[in-house]
Amino acid sequence: MTHRTLGVIGGLGLETGQKFCTIIASKVRNATNVQPSIICHIVNLTLALETDLIYGRTSEEHFSILNDSIKSLELAGADNIAIPCNTVHVFIDRLRNVSNTPIFSIIEETALEIAHKDLDAVGILASSTTINAGLYQKELSKHDIKAILPTINDQKIISDMIFNILNKNPIQKNVVDANAVIKRLETAGAKAIILGCTDLRLVKLSSKLPVIDSTAVLEEAVINYMVRNANNKTQRL
Repeated sequence: MTHRTLGVIGGLGLETGQKFCTIIASKVRNATNVQPSIICHIVNLTLALETDLIYGRTSEEHFSILNDSIKSLELAGADNIAIPCNTVHVFIDRLRNVSNTPIFSIIEETALEIAHKDLDAVGILASSTTINAGLYQKELSKHDIKAILPTINDQKIISDMIFNILNKNPIQKNVVDANAVIKRLETAGAKAIILGCTDLRLVKLSSKLPVIDSTAVLEEAVINYMVRNANNKTQRL
């Protein structure tokens, strides 16, 4: 049995990307008895560029870094590419236009998962870039699902927490404040909460509502695809 080669753009953040690769490798191996081929490219991202991404400031430098990563993965033999980071999906259309290799979308996969759960309104916890660009709002609207967003002040709380997670800063107060944000999203009508930043899975948040972990959704989409297409090197997304 052979597996198609998965390319992963990593380092956004580092710990999440590493866990993403490990989980996929383990589950695909368990399902097929063969270790899958995964190529992870850790991007060269400065703290300043990382901070800009979190707080809603994107640039051509961000796009260039991602584009270079795609080209590197293609040269290394990747058949498909996954990006375990919601925020950089602000560039997904442009990246797909320049890529010769199909790219999974964490936003699309998560919206599909929510649609299958028959939910009509969900709250979103994500970076300022993800919220400001309307990534989830646009995709959820295709399924007639309402996006419940944090207030401006609450969004600052979530972005600050993401920044602190990535930089290994204390997050105790962030977690308390984020739990209060979740309660306010519930009051506003949310029937579930999207963890729309891959690094939020590293924090134990409290929610009475169902929680949809976007990273876990992307993992399952990639795993199912790789298992389904084992022994078929010509099948693409």
